[in-house]
Amino acid sequence: MLQNAIVTAVNQGDGTAEVVVERAALCGGDCSKCEACMYENTIKTTARNTAGAHPGQQVLVETDTGSVMLATFIIYLLPLALFFAGYGAGALCGLTQGVNILLAFGFLAIGCVISHFVMKSKQKKTPNPVEVVSIKYDV
Repeated sequence: MLQNAIVTAVNQGDGTAEVVVERAALCGGDCSKCEACMYENTIKTTARNTAGAHPGQQVLVETDTGSVMLATFIIYLLPLALFFAGYGAGALCGLTQGVNILLAFGFLAIGCVISHFVMKSKQKKTPNPVEVVSIKYDV
């Protein structure tokens, strides 16, 4: 996944750069529909600076699409799936609806904990999944 970014700082010691990426608007630019623009629209992250960019330059940063999709699954879908699995397990056991709801939220909490630890281990393996691939030059 390619995105435009601006380099705010460069760390010569480890070859990384701090970049600011603007999030794409979910509403397609028509802010009257969703009002999401009232929140912070920029994300600051660290990227491998393989292109040799300097502070203030506009760059293209790339994130592996597979990694983004996997993180989306782990953060959002795994806890949600466990939520429904908890409710379904209670229903299959013939428990009351109140107990099923408690089980569902218990499984949701377990899914959130699993998600947290999986993402932490992924962060240790690949601390900088973002890479500066090219510098944008004005013509």
